Amino acid sequence: RTPNAVALIDDDGAVTAAQLQRRISAFTGLLHAEGVAVGDAVGVMCRNGRRFVHAVMAVSRLGADLVLLNNEFAADSLGATAAHEGLVTLIHDDEFADRVASSGFAGRTVSSERSLTADGDDRAVPRVRRPGAIVVLTSGTTGAAKGARQRETSPAQVVPITSLVRAMRLRAGEPMLVLPPMFHGYGLGFMLLGLGTGAPVVTSRRYDAARAAQLAREHEVTTIVAVPPMLPQLVDALDSDIDGGPRPLPALRCVISGAGLLHPTVSERVRLRLGDVLFNFYGSSEEGWSTLATPDDLRRAPGTIGRAVAGVEVAILGADGMAVPDGEVGHLCVRSNLSFSGYTGGGARARRGGMLDSGDLAHRDADGLLFVDGRADGMVVTGGENVMLSEVEDTLLAHPDVIDARVDGVPDEAYGTRLEASVVLSDEGRGRTDATALQRHVEDRLARFKIPRRVHFVDELAVTATGKHVRPKPT
Repeated sequence: RTPNAVALIDDDGAVTAAQLQRRISAFTGLLHAEGVAVGDAVGVMCRNGRRFVHAVMAVSRLGADLVLLNNEFAADSLGATAAHEGLVTLIHDDEFADRVASSGFAGRTVSSERSLTADGDDRAVPRVRRPGAIVVLTSGTTGAAKGARQRETSPAQVVPITSLVRAMRLRAGEPMLVLPPMFHGYGLGFMLLGLGTGAPVVTSRRYDAARAAQLAREHEVTTIVAVPPMLPQLVDALDSDIDGGPRPLPALRCVISGAGLLHPTVSERVRLRLGDVLFNFYGSSEEGWSTLATPDDLRRAPGTIGRAVAGVEVAILGADGMAVPDGEVGHLCVRSNLSFSGYTGGGARARRGGMLDSGDLAHRDADGLLFVDGRADGMVVTGGENVMLSEVEDTLLAHPDVIDARVDGVPDEAYGTRLEASVVLSDEGRGRTDATALQRHVEDRLARFKIPRRVHFVDELAVTATGKHVRPKPT
């Protein structure tokens, strides 16, 4: 509707809606000419910015299935995921070229830089009946990346999405700063929401608090989308310029936190410094957008995930599938038209009482506000990333000097939850292996967000009669 309006601002500058569409059209034509076809699985490994948008939109226009790849994947993880998802083509930023080459992927590779220089358009591309599927990778119960196929867009999704837009006061023409990586469903969703509502999307390839604060001020953003660990850093960066004076961003109306546990102290810190602008969003790749806590909710109960959004049903159910009383912890279950259609490798999320089981334990207070109490399956969320504790434990146990290891999720103000490892070393290892060596061992094999932030060395680990580790009770 407004082709000359700015649609996206990234590290390369501003681009209008018309310019963005021309680049998408040209890249669509290029991919079609190289053989990308309807139903192909196409991986995209790009950082936030126009290259990511070009790739996502072009793949969708071709009717191919879009598989969003984590930028933190090591080569082995990338190769395994590409094989599991049946990737035919992989579009990547140039910085990932060596990693792609080392991954063992034998399919077609396309540099995202070509989206900036491609000639022509997509007029020769046959029109598809509907866009391809979007597959967002998520850590399932095995700890390996699993493809969550998103449900095809339908009119039934209008109600929950519209209610979110209204509640969060999103408006056309007002810049939205999107800080989380767009390969996550959370970052992707708000990027698409911004472009779809005409709100210029402001983003940067890598998150840096000082850079984010600069972008927020320079473009007078009215909305900031972040994960909980970013919020204290961002407030500090904004405060560093004004030395505790007036509100640092007077135009700011909405700060959206999601994809991780919002610690009550972080919630209060944002509220006291930036005003009543914080919203806490709850959802996942499987359940979709489920609940929202408003600034009023967070003022009354910092850390709450609020209430179900319109068009979504949320219940706290016991092991028998029946609702538990207010104040009692149970399984957080969701029924929604925004939920996923299943895993690409087959199977679906467990159901309880006819609803999708989120895997989270939660309770509802007397006022109807919801609170997450932890994971039911040994998985924790740290900095917006899902981590299976057993996967990190197995990696530590693969070190020749480690004879036993337990990894725990510990409450953390900045990250919601941080990983800490308790390790028993062999006699030989006690003189040659330290915490840094074990952290590097994990870093070489897993994504960086799975590295324990602290490593404690102990003489032995407590176990149950069946040999399972005794984990500390949540605090």
